Amino acid sequence: MLKIYETVAESVPPETILIDCHTLARIISVSPRWVVENRRRIIGAQKVGGRWRFNLEIIRSRILSGKDIIKPRYKK
Repeated sequence: MLKIYETVAESVPPETILIDCHTLARIISVSPRWVVENRRRIIGAQKVGGRWRFNLEIIRSRILSGKDIIKPRYKK
């Protein structure tokens, strides 16, 4: 199923590729539940039509450059 997104990635401009939480979980090797619980902290997350989607290009570029994709939690 991941290959479908990679095929689409070649034909669509990178800034428009949005993936769901299950695909993101497979890419970063975490559970889908963890992605759902931390979706507001993930850089590149956006709400589209009542569903959370994640910008694949932003996430890939941050991973390749060695940066975190999670915003730090701040204590109150």
